[in-house]
Amino acid sequence: DERGLPFIVQEFVRGESLGACLQRLRRLSLGTAIKVFVPILDALTMAHDNGIVHRDVTPNNILLAAQSAGGIVPKLADFGIAKEVALEASSRITDDGTLLGTPLFMSPEQMRAEPNIDGRADVWSVGACLYLAVTGKLPFDAKSLVELAAQVIMAPLVRPSERYGKLAPGIDEVIVRAMEKDPERRYPTARAFRDALRQLAAAVRDAREEEVSEDARMAEALDTAPQLPLTIPVESPERPMADLTSLRAASRARPLRVGMVVRNAEAHAQVEAAFAEALGIRCDVWCYFDYAELVEALSDREVEFAWLPPVAYVRARRVRMAKLLLTVERSGKATYASALLAHRSLGKRLEDLSQVRAVWVDPWSAAGYLMPLALLRSKGLEPSQVFSSQAFLGSHEAVLDALVSRSADVGATHCTVGDDGSILRSPWEAGEDLVVLGVSGPIPGDTFCSAPKVSANLRRMVCGALLDPVRAAHVLTVLGATRLIEGDVDEYANLERALVGD
Repeated sequence: DERGLPFIVQEFVRGESLGACLQRLRRLSLGTAIKVFVPILDALTMAHDNGIVHRDVTPNNILLAAQSAGGIVPKLADFGIAKEVALEASSRITDDGTLLGTPLFMSPEQMRAEPNIDGRADVWSVGACLYLAVTGKLPFDAKSLVELAAQVIMAPLVRPSERYGKLAPGIDEVIVRAMEKDPERRYPTARAFRDALRQLAAAVRDAREEEVSEDARMAEALDTAPQLPLTIPVESPERPMADLTSLRAASRARPLRVGMVVRNAEAHAQVEAAFAEALGIRCDVWCYFDYAELVEALSDREVEFAWLPPVAYVRARRVRMAKLLLTVERSGKATYASALLAHRSLGKRLEDLSQVRAVWVDPWSAAGYLMPLALLRSKGLEPSQVFSSQAFLGSHEAVLDALVSRSADVGATHCTVGDDGSILRSPWEAGEDLVVLGVSGPIPGDTFCSAPKVSANLRRMVCGALLDPVRAAHVLTVLGATRLIEGDVDEYANLERALVGD
């Protein structure tokens, strides 16, 4: 109550719903899905322990809150139709006797409008959401509400692995039990469902450890292949044939796994097809929410290889989670750089900055965070002393909007510069009252990295294929690159120095 006016305060969640995420990515890796659904089941456990049934758990009600330091925190939203179990018997499903909930994810007992709905209905709904998340397909394929109700109540559930064949063993049993028609045969509580997912995650980790020994056998097999250095001329007919024959043999046990942050399902399909074409082997591209999660997946050996932008690579290298293999090279004399911007009213000199408000993109952005910090420090300015506040806004567009609206004083974004350091292209308009305080040095290209323990021979084989401009033509097109070159860790030294004190 403020000055006699009642108001409600709600958390602002920056991010997207699981539904929106699945529209972009189509499906999640099992490891990512478990990280999403365990906290959701934790939330339901607390609700159920307090006598509250949600009754409308759907992908659109699962929010993936973006964290400023990277990563996401799943949140369960929209308890608008939740009801206390103790009141359910007298009120049936709703006060007016109609169904309430989202039919695609409603349990059989909700479809039948039964009285005494309990937490096991939420268990079903979470199972249906998990089914969609790991397969990319809904559990039931109905054309009408009547047909959907009949399928939910009576039709056998198609096992998830029959809808998407790349699932890890064990997920079928977990989802099928959660979606049993008879509530008595489901997990009795959200807590039990959560524990089953945790056990599955542990089993997947154990299986990954077994793969390490399999990788050792793979490396031994690759030792029989010709030891061709990466510097062999790309026009040599020897390298592609020798490398790819060995790669094909090495991938018979399972597909090669490459991790990326991909913004939509179409891009995912293009990248996966490009890799399969370049390497000539079975190859799975696994998509992740952000680079914090991808670096963790690389460390956990969920993937063998990963495409990382410069900052993600440097952060991963600092904790020995990634080995640099290749760098993206783009044509022309123009160079990608960072521009440190301020509102015109502040003046045009870095040295004049004092106790001003700064906004950045995120901690994983080279142009929108790390390079401007390096630029400040090169002038003897320590950011913590220059700025009265610093905040991450999540995108270059948000940074520019904050500067134009005067809700922030200083920020940074990307630009393209020529050989003389002059700005050739930029995302801000000339009439927006923004001035350039400084431009960083060149930002090195995106990287192709491996997990530290991937065998040297496997790395050599994969790099040999990707360094061949003919075989890798589709990959280069998807990446917007002229070619891939051997990575040089020294090119990223400025970024590493910028991380000091971060």
